[in-house]
Amino acid sequence: MKTRISGKQISMSDLMFSISEAMDIAHHKLALHQLRTAYICWKMAEEAALAPLQIEKLFLAAMLHDIGAFTALEKISHYEFEAEDCESHCLRGELIYRQVPWLAASAKMVRLHHTPWCRCNESIDATDVMEAQMLMLAEKLEREIDRDVYILNQSSALREKMRNMAGKVIHIRVLELFLCVSENEAFWLELTAPNLMNFLKYKGPVQHIYGDAAAALKMEEFFTAIIDFRSKYTASHTAGVSSCTTSLGALLGLSESERVELDLAATLHDLGKIGVPNEILEKPGKLTKQEFAMIKMHSYLTFTLLDSVRGLEEVARIAGSHHEKLDGSGYPFHIESDEISTSSRIVAVSDVFTALAEDRPYRDGLPPKQIKRIMQEMVTKRHLDARIVDTLSSNVDEVVRAMKVRQQQWTERYYTVLSMTNGSLGTLH
Repeated sequence: MKTRISGKQISMSDLMFSISEAMDIAHHKLALHQLRTAYICWKMAEEAALAPLQIEKLFLAAMLHDIGAFTALEKISHYEFEAEDCESHCLRGELIYRQVPWLAASAKMVRLHHTPWCRCNESIDATDVMEAQMLMLAEKLEREIDRDVYILNQSSALREKMRNMAGKVIHIRVLELFLCVSENEAFWLELTAPNLMNFLKYKGPVQHIYGDAAAALKMEEFFTAIIDFRSKYTASHTAGVSSCTTSLGALLGLSESERVELDLAATLHDLGKIGVPNEILEKPGKLTKQEFAMIKMHSYLTFTLLDSVRGLEEVARIAGSHHEKLDGSGYPFHIESDEISTSSRIVAVSDVFTALAEDRPYRDGLPPKQIKRIMQEMVTKRHLDARIVDTLSSNVDEVVRAMKVRQQQWTERYYTVLSMTNGSLGTLH
């Protein structure tokens, strides 16, 4: 698949790798879980001589197969043992995949990746069923690997465990594919190599998916599900920040291309929060020094995850600087005003305004007058840009109206996705 859209080209495949990495940093046991699963799928698909586009579909499904599990606790419960309710996160994952046109073809595989063969009511030759079975075997195999034991000292035992699933859990044809590809040491050594991500990024089956910032923005629902749907307190935060930056970008006279780039940075500004434990994000009280140190990590992670995506270098700088302050006392880089772009300043103002207006575990959202007073104090301290804060204050009613509409839409979508149970695949629209 090679998508070319006018404007600065962004590697969507790089972006998928970064999102996969971000999802798996939530817990040390999850590190590279999805990419290792994708590698196993790729090798089985090659052994099956699947068409290149079908291999790509399977690889894309595997890269983010746990996207429907919103919290680290839910992810680790599926990773460490076969949780009773796996179907809900599979259904949510399918729904999220269907929001992105070039990922929709992988959605069925995501839905079926925890469905054992004995419960599958379709033929193995039906569309995407064999691929879903490959994904199921790959995911189970990756979970069985003991990360404290050298891989070649456990490969035989792992093959035997997969053999024991034949017929009931895994279709025999899929098992045979796995047994063929796992005969040689190279399979196991590549699977557990420390440079697996770079190997897959530059030699794997998904390398040439491109789009511009406008195309990436069409993935907003996909990003929001990953970043914000971890908690009811953050479910509409990105929507609020994005709405506020959209309003301010127009009011401040930014060009169309600058506004699109700004909107994308706002949409992705909290990507690094995936690495922050929910118990910190939802703590109903003041954070300890150690907990706040964990919070400080998120904007740096946002920067590094986005900076590794070809075409998103400027978006990475904007998004990764949203906690910097004009006097240099912000984080994580402690840069001063001459290094903080107008777009970064807009995201910073929008983030503060939205956060103060939202309900949090420890307080209700604040009224606009109180927010304006707090933000003026931040201007006096040289934490926020005076011109941008003045523009917001002068147009606060208009900005708040648009923000409330956008946030209400996302709150409703959050509860739609969260309430999905067996067989109730809904729509976000």
